[in-house]
Amino acid sequence: MPDEFRTHDLELSASLAGLRLDQALARALPQYSRARLQGWIEVGSVRVDGRVPRVRDKVVGALAFRASRDYPDAVFYDMFFPDFVADQFVEIEKIYDAFDLPMSDAGASAMREYIAEHPKGVDGIHRYEPEEYGIDPDAVRREFAPYIEHFDLKPE
Repeated sequence: MPDEFRTHDLELSASLAGLRLDQALARALPQYSRARLQGWIEVGSVRVDGRVPRVRDKVVGALAFRASRDYPDAVFYDMFFPDFVADQFVEIEKIYDAFDLPMSDAGASAMREYIAEHPKGVDGIHRYEPEEYGIDPDAVRREFAPYIEHFDLKPE
């Protein structure tokens, strides 16, 4: 049977998370050239979870990777920006704790001092619009939908 008509049902390894889809498929299906795989993706012959992806789409990463437990010693820490804004030092302490890192008294004092000397607004107000940088917020929300839903994040 010609290659164009073969069907492959794949479950990609968590180790491929973060790669572009064409790169991940090239590793999972080494018998096909990357150009051929890209062509199949571009014409819609490849489906991921029932949808037609783009060549540059990333293989679903963080949540699937975590769930796989392929790397049992891996440590993950999710910091939510509103929590960091509310109390920067508490969040920094949580990061140190999550990664089992020691924090020296001098380091803690320096961070507290810096935070106290730089309250919100002291260096001006920063306002950014994603569109200024070519970012489409709706596209980002679609791309990160599993993560956004998992953590019940609200749009900013």
